[in-house]
Amino acid sequence: MREGSARVIVENYYEPCILFLLSKKASYGYKLKEDLKIQLACEVNIGNLYRCLGRLHRGGYVTKYHEESAEGPERVMYKTTPEGLHLLQKWIRELQREKKVVNRLIKKYSDAISV
Repeated sequence: MREGSARVIVENYYEPCILFLLSKKASYGYKLKEDLKIQLACEVNIGNLYRCLGRLHRGGYVTKYHEESAEGPERVMYKTTPEGLHLLQKWIRELQREKKVVNRLIKKYSDAISV
């Protein structure tokens, strides 16, 4: 088993986290990275975040538009589309199924080491 492999698996679930945050409010990359960490305890590399946003945009799951910023250059803003909301619902159903598997493993492990 390679070092940190469990962390890698969890990191692959940042897509539904992004969709969730963008379903609540339009945002831009660096603010989204901050909100992922603060609101969902999900840390993602900024390059991976922008690659994911690009995939979601190409797939029609998020829209993007430019917005003026008082703090600097124009920002590229992202917002979830109806298709993105549907994808988020699918993600949540799959995560709920996976949660059952993970919870069962943790319980079995805890029971086994308690003996």
